[in-house]
Amino acid sequence: MSVKVIGSDKLLKGFKELPEKMNKALGDELEKTGEEIRDEAKRLAPVRTGALRESIKKRVWRRNGRTTVKVLADYPKTGRYRKAKTRKQAAGSREYYAFAVEYGTKHVEAQPFLMPAARKAENGLEQRVSSNMDIVLNKEFK
Repeated sequence: MSVKVIGSDKLLKGFKELPEKMNKALGDELEKTGEEIRDEAKRLAPVRTGALRESIKKRVWRRNGRTTVKVLADYPKTGRYRKAKTRKQAAGSREYYAFAVEYGTKHVEAQPFLMPAARKAENGLEQRVSSNMDIVLNKEFK
């Protein structure tokens, strides 16, 4: 007696390609979430000159099937320095103040914009990732 499984080649191919497709779906969802965080952080950032808001960026790296997404407030492109230059600024370093705005200083109260944006985007992320994984599985094994 012998048993023949019809469609086993397709099933095996589907299993081999599954990790790559899952990583792509997860990476796409993370990139979309990074965009949401960036947009919300720009909306929440306090505005005096607009330099801080314009410095908020999203960066994406995809290597070896893995996706890394960072949302950060980079150095503003103002070209300005403080009136009293620190040693770093005298050496040509630009002004950076996103950290001081987010967490405050002993002179200025914190005005968080990045962490609240990340927390807001975090709500529902697990459910969205799960539904994307279900879509991939349903496409693959239908």
